[in-house]
Amino acid sequence: MKLRILKSAVTNPWFNLATEDWIFNTLDPESHTLFLWRNSETVVIGRSQNPWVECKIDKMEADEVFLARRQSGGGAVFHDLGNTNFTFLSPKADYDQDANFTIIVNALKKLGIDAEQSGRNDMQVGDKKISGSAFKHASDRSFHHGTLLVNANMQKLGDYLNPHPLKLQAKGIKSVRSRVANLVEFNEDINHETLSDAIIEAFCEYYRDKDYGDTDYSGTVPVEELDRDTLAKEPSLNAYYEQMADWNWR
Repeated sequence: MKLRILKSAVTNPWFNLATEDWIFNTLDPESHTLFLWRNSETVVIGRSQNPWVECKIDKMEADEVFLARRQSGGGAVFHDLGNTNFTFLSPKADYDQDANFTIIVNALKKLGIDAEQSGRNDMQVGDKKISGSAFKHASDRSFHHGTLLVNANMQKLGDYLNPHPLKLQAKGIKSVRSRVANLVEFNEDINHETLSDAIIEAFCEYYRDKDYGDTDYSGTVPVEELDRDTLAKEPSLNAYYEQMADWNWR
């Protein structure tokens, strides 16, 4: 198996979700792929969700907050530049969800943070949630993507999302905020770049130990840096971007 690492320098959510979809649909069946990205202020909804139910559309438009729909299921989430997003993509026969979580745990450990998986979708430090994940499976390939709260604006959680009335009645927005934490609370020096570097290192180490990957003597893999020029170089990626940006899709 080969390893591939891509990192986006673009913070437009339509570009990043299109890139994720493009990688997924053109996936080399002999590779494990890691994609790292982050978005400007965005509400990302699940594949089957209704934005008019989940989001405060008028306020989002007034504040110039993006609306994006991802290909996976799950609930609506708010992204900003204080989030680091990761996507693991693999052929289905070699897809290992536990391995993906292990890589993130190992990356955080490099930064002095002891995290653990919580349930099927989340990760936490102590009793604080610091990450949530969602998944997509096709006949021959799968992906696992998630977000890590690095230094996110927790206030925005309630500004643009309409909480489910039963959850609001049971717990309330303040309670939701109290149960999540940014990674800077555990390491004040952490940021998107240091976290990305740690994830890349943990990804390479994990598969190097399994004798995977076109790695050099230090166990590293070249990182493919993506920017807006990539759209012009990859016509098929541009087609995915146009779909993500289309209001009828969102």
